[in-house]
Amino acid sequence: MKGAGADIAAFGGSAEFATFLSVTASGVKYETRTEDDYRTAIRRLAKVTAAAAGSPSSKGDVT
Repeated sequence: MKGAGADIAAFGGSAEFATFLSVTASGVKYETRTEDDYRTAIRRLAKVTAAAAGSPSSKGDVT
């Protein structure tokens, strides 16, 4: 969907974008100290991803 969100072609397509998200989520665990901080960081990553993809869920709270 052109204009609906980020152009993931910059990542090499959808499979590579999924890999990028997986690696990013995995790396978050090394930057957080508590489980609550980890959950907060993953929620933030989900919100950023939803906003980039133009998802309707980017307007709401991710639980």
